[in-house]
Amino acid sequence: HIYPGYVVLLLALIALWSFRKRWRMWVVAALTGFFLWAAMGPEIRINGYGTGIPGIFTLLTNIPFFQANRYPSRYSVMILLGLGLLAALGAYAILNRLRTTTRKTSFMVALAILMLFEHLSIPLPLSDLRLPAAYKRIMQENRHDALLDLPVGWRNGFNVFGKSDVIIMYEQWWQTYHEKPILGGNTSRNPEQKFQYFLENPVIGVLIALQDGRPVPVNDFEKAQTLGADLLAFLNIHTVLVHRDKVPPDFEQALHQLFPLQPVSVEEGIAQYEAVWSPISSLDLTPADAALRSFLNAGWGAPSSFEQTTALWAVYPQASLMLPATKQPATLSLTLYTPDTQSIQLELDGRSLATHALAPGVHIIALPLPPARNDFPRHLSIRAVRSFPAAGIRVAPRIIGQTGMISPVNIVVRSAGKDTGDFGHMYIDGEDASLNQRGYNLVAIDPDSGELLTTTNFDTHDPRQAPMASTAMAAWIRALPQGTIVAGAVRDAAALNLNEDAISALQTLGVSEDIRGNLRRAHGFVGVKGAPPGTAASTTSDLWPVTIVIGDGITALRPAFALLRLEWRINNSP
Repeated sequence: HIYPGYVVLLLALIALWSFRKRWRMWVVAALTGFFLWAAMGPEIRINGYGTGIPGIFTLLTNIPFFQANRYPSRYSVMILLGLGLLAALGAYAILNRLRTTTRKTSFMVALAILMLFEHLSIPLPLSDLRLPAAYKRIMQENRHDALLDLPVGWRNGFNVFGKSDVIIMYEQWWQTYHEKPILGGNTSRNPEQKFQYFLENPVIGVLIALQDGRPVPVNDFEKAQTLGADLLAFLNIHTVLVHRDKVPPDFEQALHQLFPLQPVSVEEGIAQYEAVWSPISSLDLTPADAALRSFLNAGWGAPSSFEQTTALWAVYPQASLMLPATKQPATLSLTLYTPDTQSIQLELDGRSLATHALAPGVHIIALPLPPARNDFPRHLSIRAVRSFPAAGIRVAPRIIGQTGMISPVNIVVRSAGKDTGDFGHMYIDGEDASLNQRGYNLVAIDPDSGELLTTTNFDTHDPRQAPMASTAMAAWIRALPQGTIVAGAVRDAAALNLNEDAISALQTLGVSEDIRGNLRRAHGFVGVKGAPPGTAASTTSDLWPVTIVIGDGITALRPAFALLRLEWRINNSP
C-alpha cells in the first residue's frame, strides 16, 4: 500500500550516514519513523504475519484531531514527505562527491530514470466508465423521478451497509449522467439516523436482505408486500434497474412480489422495470404503525406507550417529518403531547407555515398545505421553543418485562448487527451509557435511585479475547447484587465465542435467548438480577436492529414534545 521504492530508501540511508552529525536531519528521521510506526496499524505485521509488537495507531485513535484518521495508511503522506527530504539530502551528498558537471548531470538523469522505473505500472489497471444502454434509455425519457438502482448500498468511512460491492460506486458515477435521486450512495461522515432510515424501513430492509441472500421471515416479507407500492409512490420511483450479476438468482422473483413491476428490457446484464402505482391520497398513522417509519426524518426517539396509544418523542428541539408530494392542496393533522407549556413553529420545505402555543396535554393541530412544487417528498420541520429534562418525563409505564420490577429511570436499548447498523446503545434517561463496542455492552443500574453503577463491554466475538471475555462477563453478572437492573446491547457480533457460563449468567437476569450459532444477531435486553429466565424484556433479530423501551422512548437528554398521530389527506379525497 505504501511503496517508496528501493532507490529512495537507499538515498535516505546515505543521508543518515553523510549527515549523521546534523541534529536537524535526525529530527526529520525520527518524525518519519514515528509516522511509519503509526502507518503499520494496531499491530506490526511482517510478511502478513502478526509479530505481537503493538503499533501506536490505536493510541492515536483516542487523541482529538488524530482520531479523525480511520486508516493507518493515510500517514503515508508524512512518511513520503520525510523520505523525500532524506532522499534529497542523500542525492546532495552524492552530488558533492562528483567532480564534473557531466557526471552530476548523468547521475541526476540516471536517478530520475531509476525512480520512474520503480514506480512504473504496466499494464495500468482501468475501469470501464462508459454509460450502459439502460441508463441512456432512462435519460431519453426525460422524466423527473427517482431511480431504484439495485443492488443498493450505503458507504461511509466506517462501514458499508447493503451491497458491499464496487457496483454501488458505479451507480453513483452513472448518476452524474441521469441526475435522478437514488437510494444508495457514499458519504464521509453522517449521523447514524441517515443510514438507519433505510436499514430500518420495513420495505427497504427486506430488499437489502434479499439482495444479500439473507433469509427473510415470512411476517416481515408479508408486511413489506403491503407497503411496497406506497413506498415507491412516496419516493417517486418509476424506474427500477437490476444488475443481475450482482444479486442472487431468485432475487427478481421476490422483487416482483414486493413491488408492482412491468418488464421493459434486458440489456448488458441489466434488467429494467417500470413501477406501476397509484399516488398516495391519504395517511392515518400512529407510532405503532410500521408505515410511519418512511415518513420520519431526523430528531425522533423510540415508540413508547401513551395511555391507549403510542407516542414518539421529539428528542431534540427540532424534529422533522417527510410528507407525500401532491400538486393539489392537502391537509395535515398532527396530534401532539407536551408535558408543559410549549410553543412550536412549523416550516414546510423551508418556508414558515404556522406557529402554535400549546398548554400542557394533548393537542390536535390542523394545517392546510399548499401544492408541492415537484414530485419528491416534502419536508416538514417542527421547532420547539422549550425542551424538558428527560429524567422528569414519566408518561409511559416503566415495568421491566415480566419481572414485576419498576425502573426508576427511562431505559432505551438499541442493538444492531454489522449488517443492520453496527451499534449497541443504552439510553438511561436520554443519556447513552453504553461503551458501544463490539460484543455485549452492559450497564448496571441501582433499582432504588436509578444511579448508573457501572458500564462495561465484553467482546465475546474476537477469538483472541472471547474465551476470557465470556468468562469475565459471567463473573461480572454473578457479582451483581440481587435486584440490580441490567441493560445489555450487542454491537456487531457477540456469538462466535460465547460460552455456556455467560449464557447461564444471562439467565440469572431473566434473559432466555441464546444467540450462539448466529454470527451477527442483534440482542437487546433489560433484566433484573435474580429474575427467572424468560421474564426480562428481551428480543433478538437477524434482519433488523432491535429496540427495548422501558418507560418513555427518549434517546437524548432534553425532549420537547411527543407525536401521537399523523393524518394527511388530499383535499376532497375519499
